[in-house]
Amino acid sequence: MKRILYIGLPTILVLFVAFYLGYSGFFTAIEIQEREIGPYHFVLKERYGNYDDTQAVIDSIQQIVNFDGITSDETFAIYYDSPMSNSSVKTVLGFPTKRLYGVYAESEVLIVNKNQCMSIVGLIIEEDNYNNIKRFKRKYRLMTMGKTKSLVVEFPLHNKLSFLTGSRAYLKMKKYAKEKNYSINHPLEIYTNDKIIYSMEVKSK
Repeated sequence: MKRILYIGLPTILVLFVAFYLGYSGFFTAIEIQEREIGPYHFVLKERYGNYDDTQAVIDSIQQIVNFDGITSDETFAIYYDSPMSNSSVKTVLGFPTKRLYGVYAESEVLIVNKNQCMSIVGLIIEEDNYNNIKRFKRKYRLMTMGKTKSLVVEFPLHNKLSFLTGSRAYLKMKKYAKEKNYSINHPLEIYTNDKIIYSMEVKSK
């Protein structure tokens, strides 16, 4: 009986871990699409700080916008840094920066303190709501991104681990872009209730 328990418990634990990893997307294949995305209307905040706080910042923007009668089902983030990255000067969505997301930076990187990492985060607003929110333009930072030719990966969002397992998309997209001789522009992550949309604008060299 004890022998059965010794064999059974580790097996159950392994199965549980495998199930949890699978549910979190660890075994989900990364499928790259090449297509146009946008246009998008953003209510955004530019910030420097730990990326672990991103959701809290998005939630605070959501609360303020909801108070003004504006709703949004999609949020976004653009991460300029990895906690250990720094590269040549870039301009992303009109913001000059010396940083580019580390997983696809094409030059040697320097260490950036995790509390100094730059990002732009916020909400994606539908056309009708965007026209309404313009009344509060002194209150919010608004921006529109036009259509872009991009590499896109859609990944299931089930829990916090999904963000980590889904980040594999960047390495795949970088490899794809290199094979296609594309230059990579800015990254954009979009979050819905059930998926993460990773996208990177590309242009032919």
